[in-house]
Amino acid sequence: MIPSFLKEKETVSPAKPSSRRNFNFVDRTAKNMAAFLLTSMQQWNTSRRTGLLQGLDARVKVIFVLAYVILVSLTHKVEFQLILSGLFFILFLASKINPVRVYLKIAGLAFFFGFLVFLPAALNLFSPGEIIFLFAQFEHERKWLVYHIPKEIGITREGLNLVARISLKVFNSISLTFLLTSTTGFEQVVKALKMMKVPDIFLLTLTLSYQYIFIFSQTILETYQALKMRWWERGARAETNAILSGRMGYLFRKSWEKYDQVYHSMVARGYTGEISLYHQDALKMKDYLFLFIAAVFFAACLFFFL
Repeated sequence: MIPSFLKEKETVSPAKPSSRRNFNFVDRTAKNMAAFLLTSMQQWNTSRRTGLLQGLDARVKVIFVLAYVILVSLTHKVEFQLILSGLFFILFLASKINPVRVYLKIAGLAFFFGFLVFLPAALNLFSPGEIIFLFAQFEHERKWLVYHIPKEIGITREGLNLVARISLKVFNSISLTFLLTSTTGFEQVVKALKMMKVPDIFLLTLTLSYQYIFIFSQTILETYQALKMRWWERGARAETNAILSGRMGYLFRKSWEKYDQVYHSMVARGYTGEISLYHQDALKMKDYLFLFIAAVFFAACLFFFL
């Protein structure tokens, strides 16, 4: 017997042949969600390789990353930041992580959040000094509101040094983050933070946020694939916009329902708001050796470059 809904005629009005619609933003969103899921799987795979950092305890790696992020922020010399960049590159190689793939991501983030954001600081408006690239020249100095506009406007040597230093700091900080995420699973990071006496409420928020982002990305990708297989670009513009806007609300509701199911399943299995560890691994000799070498290098950098 054929169900009644299969006998109904299609209610979507066909689009006119001349109408041209662009859904590149939807395609880009789906691709970004797929890239996030793929990146999570790649990091899960790289964290289980037999490399230098993969063989260390997660607590050692968390302490190393936190200490060297502080070291990166404390030092203000370009030469030192380059030395740290070389050190992190060696750690990527020793951990058997493809440096080309990971450094393309790091360079893109550092270029946007480091170089482009702070590029105006290279002008003599913000960094007075020796001008090496002249952009504009006026007959006399000007004053606009509380701002002083000099006679010549250009990029100074001191400003370039400032932008290079900040960009390298951003680059090194992102490199440290990628080192941790590429060599340590998310559950290992949470376990390490728990063993380091981080409050449970912070760990719970971190875990559930990560889980929600993962579920939301997967829901967007599945919904987009379903739309493209069954209906995509067959309706008129007005019906298309109505369906897309309705799907956005559906995405949030569907992902929240899955998220809520995850939480209730945790409660059903005995979760009471506290994260309990039933087994704590002891640090090995290689963990202590890595911490000792990292501490010696840390102290040497503070002594020579601070």
